[in-house]
Amino acid sequence: MSKNPSAKRAIERVVEGALQRTNAFQTFTAISTISQLCELLESLNERDQSSKSLDCVVPFLEESLARFARQPYGYFDKAAALVNYDSARLDKLSCILITMMHQWRYMVEKERNSQRLSRISQWLLEFLARLAIIGEESTAIELELDDILQSGSIALPSDFSTMLKDLRQWSLLLYGSSSLRDETLQML
Repeated sequence: MSKNPSAKRAIERVVEGALQRTNAFQTFTAISTISQLCELLESLNERDQSSKSLDCVVPFLEESLARFARQPYGYFDKAAALVNYDSARLDKLSCILITMMHQWRYMVEKERNSQRLSRISQWLLEFLARLAIIGEESTAIELELDDILQSGSIALPSDFSTMLKDLRQWSLLLYGSSSLRDETLQML
């Protein structure tokens, strides 16, 4: 990513323009989901000078986007079901997140490199936490993550529970309780 703010913004506009037509990312919140994605990738690059984390995350993102492009309606349907077909809540949920979580679940089952899996897991949950902060439909995200946990069919990375707890704490910090969070989301 570029340290030049105008170049960074130009890159974000190009990505937003290309992806906006797919409806993969919600456009309801004042802060763009795509800008959060770009910022997190940039900070990942700055934190990890060896680029090992970035080298793990970028292919994960590419595969998630490709998976979404192959079957967008299935992910739209899953997203709609997670919010009980409430269009106001669905407007605040990026359907690509459902795809990313499905891709992540697949990786947990198949990935043999625990460091790679841990890097992707950490990045994904940090991304989800950022989105909860900007107003993305966090209840649906939590439901999908709970489904992954309750399936019991996959061996989760050892740090997953801690990362999920952090995500829930962010959500509680923002809204105090799930009922207050739901009321706040309805007002948005």
